[in-house]
Amino acid sequence: MDEGPQVGMENTTKHQCTPTMDARQVGKLLGGLSPAEVLELTESTDIPHHKVTGQLRFDPDELKEWIGRKAVPVSGPPLSPKELAAMNTGT
Repeated sequence: MDEGPQVGMENTTKHQCTPTMDARQVGKLLGGLSPAEVLELTESTDIPHHKVTGQLRFDPDELKEWIGRKAVPVSGPPLSPKELAAMNTGT
């Protein structure tokens, strides 16, 4: 028995949802920023974000692309382990 098309189902498709990150997770990714500092970034920069039910959410792929655009190339030879250690100890 043919039931015909179901009403209201013509535009239904399966969507694959990308897991999102919250401000705490983004802060860790960006070098230890607090959630409040991440919030400030959303207000003062073009960091990609979305509001979902009043909460900030971040798409990891969009963040990676944004970080890549913001990266500053470093010139010169890489530092030796001894030079890196001196920077970390302040000597």
